Amino acid sequence: MPGRGLRKDAGAAPYRGAMELLERSVTLVQLAAELDAARGHGRVVLVGGEAGIGKTMLVRTFVERHTAGVEVLSGACDPLLTPRALGPLHDMARELRGSPLAAAVAGGAREAVFAAFADRLGGRRPSVMVIEDAHWADEATLDFLVFLARRLTGLHTLVVVTYRDEDPGVERLRAALGRVPAGAVTRIRLEPLSVAAVAELARRAGRRPAGLHALTDGNPLLVTELLQAPDGGVPPTVSDLVVARLAALPDGVRRAVRLLSVVPTTVEPWLAAALQDGDTPAADAGSTGGLLEQRADGLVFRHELLRRAVEEALPGPVRRAANARVLAALEAANRSVDPARLAHHAREAADRGAVVRHGVAAARRASAMGAHREAVAHYRSVLAGPPGADGVAATDAEPPLPADRAHLLEDYSVEAYLAGFSAEAVDVRLAAVSLREAADDPLALGEGLRWLARLHWWDGDRRRAEEAAPRWLRTTPAFARPFVVSLN
Repeated sequence: MPGRGLRKDAGAAPYRGAMELLERSVTLVQLAAELDAARGHGRVVLVGGEAGIGKTMLVRTFVERHTAGVEVLSGACDPLLTPRALGPLHDMARELRGSPLAAAVAGGAREAVFAAFADRLGGRRPSVMVIEDAHWADEATLDFLVFLARRLTGLHTLVVVTYRDEDPGVERLRAALGRVPAGAVTRIRLEPLSVAAVAELARRAGRRPAGLHALTDGNPLLVTELLQAPDGGVPPTVSDLVVARLAALPDGVRRAVRLLSVVPTTVEPWLAAALQDGDTPAADAGSTGGLLEQRADGLVFRHELLRRAVEEALPGPVRRAANARVLAALEAANRSVDPARLAHHAREAADRGAVVRHGVAAARRASAMGAHREAVAHYRSVLAGPPGADGVAATDAEPPLPADRAHLLEDYSVEAYLAGFSAEAVDVRLAAVSLREAADDPLALGEGLRWLARLHWWDGDRRRAEEAAPRWLRTTPAFARPFVVSLN
């Protein structure tokens, strides 16, 4: 069972009351019934709720209790500045090394990846596919969900998708699933714990329940954190709780936790080892006061809210230095690392050269996967430069770009066009045309003008489209025109 958070993990942190899933038995029964129904006709279940409400723990418990004899594939979307293209599918493929599915994912052709997953799920053996945190999903992953959901007839597959319903990214998920037949989708929303359930958890922890529900609104994560904190005078925010817990850790462990907080993905064992040095010991989940968990594929914070609380408490220079250290370890690794991860840490480290190097690679990979919105986001970061010290894009100097800046702008314009950002596609193409004019390259200039005419027309600007077309005719050598025209 690949992916984060779905295995029975050795060495997990001791008792956490909210993990006992009070008031979730009905939902577990509902998931089990959906799996039974999926054995004859595939189903999609959307599990939504606020951060910390227990979505991951619910799905983990369902997998452990109800999927005997069922193949489970799982992957997660990560809160990178720009998401990995098909990130959850890469998670799944990593656990299936040597299989045709893994080979298809490694090959990078989107159609082949989609087909390989459909073939894998098309056998007689029932299967469960879990995609966690879909509010962070990239465009290609959303396309995959639609592709699979529209082909569930005859597949013995239950697709479980978790998401935060208050996150802005959920609108894209809802729009995508609006293209799926309504009868194939079940929606489950997890509600906060009742006053009685919170009181029961407090009793089991040997604590007084007075005021606990009012402080937490029944959010299981907040209940857990408060029950683990020292009794009396506990601040009612996750951030304050985490800062207090960090202060109680030994110096070396505290440094390790702070360093790992800038990694929004799983910290693989090889990465944790690479980050270890004399000042920062190897992170051990058992010594981190319940902030980190050791899972099958590496170390993770027990919840994204906990990770962000630690990361956001870091002073700006410390945070940039930590990202630079992680980036150096990823770059030095003798293994394949998704360029979107590298681009994320480059931007967070304010390393202009690395932003360009990895951002261009990430944009091209996203484009190949059909994640055009993510490709545009990478090109924006490459051309604007990484955030400055004040969090605003640096404008005091041009970031170092490849020698052929015009070619980069042309690729960016195409991605903006494919992503539906028409005005942006025009603006970027105009900048590329200006560079082609200055370089006195008539063939490349003509191609740019041809594209410009198309973009103006698509943007509803007929006058400017008709102005660009004769300009193309004047610029492009006659011998090249038939070839250029044939591209339309």
